[in-house]
Parts: sequence; structure tokens; C-alpha cells
Amino acid sequence: MSRIDPARLVDPKALLALYPGIKPRTLRYWIENAPARVLQQLDGPDLVVPGNGLGRAIIHKGRVTLIDPELFREWLYEGVVEVEARSA
Repeated sequence: MSRIDPARLVDPKALLALYPGIKPRTLRYWIENAPARVLQQLDGPDLVVPGNGLGRAIIHKGRVTLIDPELFREWLYEGVVEVEARSA
């Protein structure tokens, strides 16, 4: 796993410029759901909902959110298998 490189951090608006196919509300949803969350149950133990894994690419400091584009790309394409085109 790579580490965050402070020299290449960008804000969400700049990241959206790199990936024009991603809508702002989608990126906002991914950022909000990056960390694990605890849902409190009325009956029984609390339920821990795991994050989506994007947290390794995000830094929050106050109201500022910065994202490492390289780690974001790795997260975005993890599990994607490239298929070679077969010649007919």
C-alpha cells in the first residue's frame, strides 16, 4: 500500500477535473462514506459499518479535504481486471 504524498494532494474540485465522468455528488458520497461508522441500535449491540476504503487517500484538516490522486486512482480501479482484446 502506498503512502500519501503531500506534494501531489489536490482538493475535490481539482480531482473532479481529472475525472470528468465522476459527478460532484458521487465524490462527496464516497468521501463521506470513507471512514467506518457506528450505528447505534435500540436493542442489542452497536453495528459497525465498514468504510469504502477511500480513507487511505483522504486527509481532513478542519474544513479542508485533500485527496491524493494516485491513491484515489488505485482505489477507483482496484478489483478491475483488464481483458485483452482477442483478434478474430
